[in-house]
Amino acid sequence: MVAQTGLHRLYPAGARHPDPYPFTGGAEDLTNPTLPHALRQALSHQRQLLADLRGAAPQFVPLDFTLPEDGFTPQDFGLEPLQRILEAQGLCAYEALFRARSDAESDRIRQRVRPLIYGYGVAAAGAGAVPIPLVGVGGLASVLALMLRTLAERYRVTWTRNTFAQFSGAIGGGAILWWALRYGAREFVKLIPVIGTAAAGALNAAAAFAVTTGLGEAACVWLSYRRRGETAPPDEVRRAFASGLAEGLRQAKSQARAREAAHAAQ
Repeated sequence: MVAQTGLHRLYPAGARHPDPYPFTGGAEDLTNPTLPHALRQALSHQRQLLADLRGAAPQFVPLDFTLPEDGFTPQDFGLEPLQRILEAQGLCAYEALFRARSDAESDRIRQRVRPLIYGYGVAAAGAGAVPIPLVGVGGLASVLALMLRTLAERYRVTWTRNTFAQFSGAIGGGAILWWALRYGAREFVKLIPVIGTAAAGALNAAAAFAVTTGLGEAACVWLSYRRRGETAPPDEVRRAFASGLAEGLRQAKSQARAREAAHAAQ
């Protein structure tokens, strides 16, 4: 909001404040024939100086606060439109400040819980590597449930059946189902002695780590919005899931190569 003050200084000699208050804050102020030409020029020049401000266009409020000896009435000319705009913009400003504080706190929480997510990823990888068929499925489900509950506690949000369904829908039920089916299929491969057990265990260990990190990153986005009473945009949640998944797979492959190199060195 921009207050344009000192209007009476550009009135012709002997002129008084126009009645009723004629200003809209828009282009009409610059073409209103009832306003003094010099005043319209000054208002236009000031507004042009602020035309390149970033963000939403400012709201202009011409006003004039004078002393009794100045001889102008009312002495608080333009006070009512000023109050209206302050009330409206004040709410927007408060909301923006609240969002900024909330976003900053959510970012700090996300930085603190990221090592926690990777820790759960390691636990999930261990469950996936278990050679006993189908035991890894239960282990992975337990790890994921515990991680999501812990993250919710850090963000001071409570999971409900409805919010969890919304979260799953934001990620995309098809993506989760696809990963679950592939994971389950490899569990059955563990029934093949030696080769099947080793191969499926290694693949599911990597998959479990990646899915855990992906879900953890997606949950951080979802919970940060829930923390301030909003619903996260599904595309933002999906991007976080995909990014976490890709990073998890990259780390899992990197760790696998490191283990292979260590075995070869021995």
